[in-house]
Amino acid sequence: MKLGYKYYRNNLITLAILSVACLGIFWDHLRGKGNPKDEPSALILIAVLMLAGNVGLFIAMRRAKKREDSERLHQSTVSSPEAGRPLLPQPAPLSVVQRRRVVAVCALLALSVAAFAWNWHTVHYSGYYDKKIAFVAPLALVFAVLFVMFRDDPTVLQKPIPLRVWAAWALSAALGFCNCYALSHRLY
Repeated sequence: MKLGYKYYRNNLITLAILSVACLGIFWDHLRGKGNPKDEPSALILIAVLMLAGNVGLFIAMRRAKKREDSERLHQSTVSSPEAGRPLLPQPAPLSVVQRRRVVAVCALLALSVAAFAWNWHTVHYSGYYDKKIAFVAPLALVFAVLFVMFRDDPTVLQKPIPLRVWAAWALSAALGFCNCYALSHRLY
């Protein structure tokens, strides 16, 4: 039995309400005003589960909505006197390149946020930071923005390399140096 749109929507709303409380706990923990006995690994696990649950329910809700719309369209075209004319507009399917871009942007944004949060946490609570992660965080962020702005396939390296890619590398290197400087001087 396939679950419907309303089931996923109600569960997404419930999880989103619970996520607001979790965000408050994370905010207090990262500012240092939370319970000192909190385990950072447990909070990270809760954050990952919260993010995965929200994204998973959102995707399931959209798929259920599309499935219900297509079933409704199929029933209406079979029962309508004008069987060749669809009553609902058909959404354009995503191409393979668009899917790759969406996956690449989501992965790069998640990597960037995780790297920034990890370095911020380690510099404030342990007194050290990882320079490699400090360089990767802005790199991932800049290339996520690049894939959003331009319609390039993220799995294909174009020959010759476009100027915008060289500019993204230069910008991400400059932001990486700024991030290392900010972390070493505890500017954030």
